[in-house]
Amino acid sequence: EGCAFEGESCNVQFYPCCPGLGLTCIPGNPDGTCYYL
Repeated sequence: EGCAFEGESCNVQFYPCCPGLGLTCIPGNPDGTCYYL
């Protein structure tokens, strides 16, 4: 809880991607999605 995994919706301020996995929250509307870059 509290972070998003690959392919899950994310919000930079409220629900970021899980740290240490190399994920990036790609912005969206209203929420982004975590991807490996």
